[in-house]
Amino acid sequence: MEKSIASVIASVLVIALTVVFIVSFALFIRRIILHASSKKEYLATISRKLDRIIELMEKQKS
Repeated sequence: MEKSIASVIASVLVIALTVVFIVSFALFIRRIILHASSKKEYLATISRKLDRIIELMEKQKS
């Protein structure tokens, strides 16, 4: 009887750890994707600002 209880507990533990791993991995990937898209937007904004500064400096030289 004790061996079957230990076996059930071990099985439940393995299943629970597997579910936790899958959920954690999915959230990690989601965070990476969201961070990459926000970083891409941030870099595009910086690029537009630098282009504007270059335009203004070229106008100033003329």
